[in-house]
Amino acid sequence: MLKINIKLLTLSSTFASLYAILQFLPLFPVFGAPGRFITAGNIIAPIIGLALGPIIGALSTLIGGLVSCLITGYGTFGPLSPLPAVSSSLYAGLIKYKKLELCIIFYIIGLIVFAFYPNVGPIWIFPFFIWMHIIGLVLTILMRKFLKSFDLNKPERQIKWIITLMVSSTLFGHLTGCFLFELMYYPAIINSIKSWKLLWETLTFIYPIERLIIASLASIICLPVLKILKATRFH
Repeated sequence: MLKINIKLLTLSSTFASLYAILQFLPLFPVFGAPGRFITAGNIIAPIIGLALGPIIGALSTLIGGLVSCLITGYGTFGPLSPLPAVSSSLYAGLIKYKKLELCIIFYIIGLIVFAFYPNVGPIWIFPFFIWMHIIGLVLTILMRKFLKSFDLNKPERQIKWIITLMVSSTLFGHLTGCFLFELMYYPAIINSIKSWKLLWETLTFIYPIERLIIASLASIICLPVLKILKATRFH
């Protein structure tokens, strides 16, 4: 039991440190929040959940996120800035343990809360914005039906499983980020409904490209990481 705890402590601290470091590497600007960036930490967040499980993975990501916030100053969402990545880790960890029904419930709740946010939610002013998130929900439902096993001895099935997991997990993290953006930027920072409509219209095809890039990089990194952990008996 002690050895298991030491392994978890070692892995969680390592992943937390890695996530904190990657927070210093910007990937894409945050539209509507000048000077803020989506960082490379989003690439590793679902991998952390997959490697450590939902609870330890989410805690590891949270610690890494808080450390980076303390060093650089709070991010786009103040002290809540780590939550999108934490939710991505949690989601991936739940999928690892085949809690797909719970993932579906979380995704539906997240989509409703974001899309129907009073006044500025995309359902009210530009419903087409959520098209990629509908696909993310469908992917999670399909995983429940077709991708039930996690078997490293079947590479083709494993790759398909990982890609689907990474896409749905990064999209769930994006849902969390979008909701926080609404919560913290309306009406305090962006109070014009026209500005919000323009924002959703502008991002409709941009955020899917960003999320697919993040998910693709995470998928490329994920399998070697899991194999290394398995070979070293950490997984």
